[in-house]
Amino acid sequence: MNTTPVLATCGEADLITPYDYVKEAASKIGGPVSVEIVPDGTHQLMLYHTDVYIPLVDKWIQAQLT
Repeated sequence: MNTTPVLATCGEADLITPYDYVKEAASKIGGPVSVEIVPDGTHQLMLYHTDVYIPLVDKWIQAQLT
């Protein structure tokens, strides 16, 4: 079983990797998995939605360190 925290992200408007796929994949990982959906986000959040994605990832990382 996975014991390493995992963050799965998805854009709400992502047509390439839809939310349902991300949610199912995350459930198969097991262990501590967080799924974050970016409202109005499209594919490649780290390129096209950096204003939301970077703080989201930073907050998640900080939470893992405490």
